[in-house]
Amino acid sequence: MHDLLRINRKISLVSMFNFLLIFSILFFSILFEPYNLQVKEASFDLFPGEGSPVNIVLISDIQEAYQHPDYFQRVIKTINSHDPDLVLIAGDHVERMGDDWEKLDLLKDIQSKHGVYAILGNHDYAYLGCRGGNCSDKVETHIKALGIDVLRNENRNLEINGRRFSLIGVDELYVRNNNYTKASEGTEPPLIVLVHNQMAVANEKIEQPALILSGHTHCSQIKIPFVSEFFFSATGAAKVLGGKGTFEDSQIYVSCGVTPGYMRFLAPPEINVIKID
Repeated sequence: MHDLLRINRKISLVSMFNFLLIFSILFFSILFEPYNLQVKEASFDLFPGEGSPVNIVLISDIQEAYQHPDYFQRVIKTINSHDPDLVLIAGDHVERMGDDWEKLDLLKDIQSKHGVYAILGNHDYAYLGCRGGNCSDKVETHIKALGIDVLRNENRNLEINGRRFSLIGVDELYVRNNNYTKASEGTEPPLIVLVHNQMAVANEKIEQPALILSGHTHCSQIKIPFVSEFFFSATGAAKVLGGKGTFEDSQIYVSCGVTPGYMRFLAPPEINVIKID
């Protein structure tokens, strides 16, 4: 009888421990980590010859972040605090259709010495509540009105801090609108390729040197070490889950995005400060 009571007591303690562990993970994942905005820094060698480094701030996957004005204001202030030469937005500006799009207007407060450039992502083509074939055009119109240059299979030849390079914006893969050949017409390396889904330029012959900047993965959002990386790679969803890596013959950096995402675990939202020399 005493042995049975001891066993029942141990089972109760284990059950209580498991409950507290699960509760703690859920509390952390829902109430803390989605708003635990990080700043991740990276550097790349891209430019030959003399000149000063180019300071780029990359954000991606805004989605429902603008529906949390205090948090979104913190995103904008953090961007500006890094005194960027260039700000790049790697797609997925909206989550759903609605009157709260005016909250996106905080993007006009971004302070960038040489402009803000953006591409569209899959959510910009198929956000909740949108009907018809012009969903992405509505997003583009709204974003452009904020002074942001939207690249849809287009490029811009830029010179910043004595560094000349081509910025290429590739359109969205899921709607088969990606056209790297068109987007890269008239460019010369070094190249910075802005693409929402890295797989939109898989197997493309990208002139070197080149740096691909991407988002979309949310770094798995609910990240299970090793398992998430294997899943994304095995399914062909991404070759690089997050951070620095190589993609075909190019360098790549994949952002976890700024969206809170309702729940995050071991993959907090982030702003990326990228120094290119």
